[in-house]
Amino acid sequence: MLWTFDVPMLGAVLVNEEEGVTDDYTVVINPLDGDLKAVRHVDQTIDIGSGPISPVDNFVAGRAVDPAHLPTRMLITSTVGPVPKGKIKLPDVMIEGFATIVHARVRDIIAKQEPDTHQFVPVTLEWKGEEPVGEDYYFFAPCTRLFALDHSKSGPHMKYFTPHPNVVNPRDDVEAGYLSTKRMKKEFYPVFHRSRVVDAQIFGAGDVGTSMLMITDAVKDAFDDAGVTGPVYQGPYALSD
Repeated sequence: MLWTFDVPMLGAVLVNEEEGVTDDYTVVINPLDGDLKAVRHVDQTIDIGSGPISPVDNFVAGRAVDPAHLPTRMLITSTVGPVPKGKIKLPDVMIEGFATIVHARVRDIIAKQEPDTHQFVPVTLEWKGEEPVGEDYYFFAPCTRLFALDHSKSGPHMKYFTPHPNVVNPRDDVEAGYLSTKRMKKEFYPVFHRSRVVDAQIFGAGDVGTSMLMITDAVKDAFDDAGVTGPVYQGPYALSD
């Protein structure tokens, strides 16, 4: 079986020093250098449709990113300003500007499942006052991209590109199409060809939405066994043939 996951924004109780009150706030991780909006995949080849992969899918599509514009330092902040050390416990998986950031323990789990396969770029996280968190975090980009969707069994909203000489189709057994994720409710059920997934443990599904990160039971179980915090899982999704 396969799974995907969301990472909700981090909530925390922080003290607003100016007003002298305690309340719930949303915590975000803001870049101190670099430019996440300028990050692109190393490989810009069009593999489905008529355009390149959208930058919003840089960290789920299944291609390595060019690290040139990735931040090297990021500040833990909130609606009441930078967060002092010890005010919150950071999760092991976080999202900032569509970028996935993982703790070293997550990197180690993924590297054990699929050695020398995926991309991890170090980033320093800092508390208020430029004090480093003191633990290792990385930008994570999966580097396996598959078109494995079983069109006949997935639903409910398959969409197909209008036939045109400029439309790229990565498969020769079905029309160039993808499963819409606009209504990701209980009726959303992608099914994947086992023969196309084969032994992949983590991959970007290029034919689900504009891209979607998928993980196997083995990866999810490894995360659960290690007590990895952050992800909220969706699935399981079936494998056919």
